[in-house]
Amino acid sequence: MSETKLVIVAGVGDLAENDPALRAAVELGRGAGAELHLVRAYDLPRSFTAISGLDLGLSERSDVYREQVQAELRTAAGGEAGTVCHVRPGSPGACLLQVAKEVGAGLLVVGAARGARLRRMVLGTTAQRVLRESPVPVLVVRRPVSRPLGRVLLTGDLSELSGAVQDSALPLVERLFGTPRGARSLYVMPWSVVPPPLEESALEDAARDELDEFLCARTERGYPVEAEVRVGEPADEIVAEARGWNADLVVVGTHARGWGARLLLGSVAEATLRDAPCNVLAVPPRRAVRVAEPDPTCVESEDLARWAEVAGVP
Repeated sequence: MSETKLVIVAGVGDLAENDPALRAAVELGRGAGAELHLVRAYDLPRSFTAISGLDLGLSERSDVYREQVQAELRTAAGGEAGTVCHVRPGSPGACLLQVAKEVGAGLLVVGAARGARLRRMVLGTTAQRVLRESPVPVLVVRRPVSRPLGRVLLTGDLSELSGAVQDSALPLVERLFGTPRGARSLYVMPWSVVPPPLEESALEDAARDELDEFLCARTERGYPVEAEVRVGEPADEIVAEARGWNADLVVVGTHARGWGARLLLGSVAEATLRDAPCNVLAVPPRRAVRVAEPDPTCVESEDLARWAEVAGVP
């Protein structure tokens, strides 16, 4: 059975510059043989009262302006065959989500806010809205994409939701980037102080055993996925691992147990998306998975008790 053609929808923010989301979408669309839709939102300039010396009404001025922007968008896309350009009035996030719904998108592509100072304050209003509301994976672009992919860093909390994210993320990564040269699954133990009589090394060993079981339960991909455990603040450790391991892509789930529960852009997910040194793929869990989320206030104590038992501590 042939694979359904992937539909990629990308938001284009600035035609005057080398927009990272545009370049990434074109490269990914070409490499994956995908159907590509580019979306450019606009607000009609207040000073746009006449064109070529002709007096035009508001509707006519809007039509002319839209045609001009659409021509610029087609030019910026490099005349890529099969690319559909959408130019619409409204906010970028709303337009992107609407087009994605209309065309049945399987992936959205957005650019992160540019400039280190700005990135540390906000991810970017368009990216934030899209990430909060998109039912399909979202690629947040911070650097040029390449095929095949070098290293992909998977993150999660060992829950069934995280398993669903990883099971759906890796096939998409392979389809978009080809087989990665390296893959690593990271779990972060979010404790800076371990209460006695527990020992941090014993808990790390127990957590690593659970991570190994988690990976063994996943569908084999034909290449190894390494297990890595770190201790500390989850967002800081994810970013540090991505930097230290020189990851080309970080995969995060949009909903997860514990530190990612209930809100897509919670403190950990938001900080990871904002501060990661590379591109980030945010993946919602498959809709088929229905897991009652525990009270996030008790998740850490449940894990601590379980790992203490594994470590042989009464």
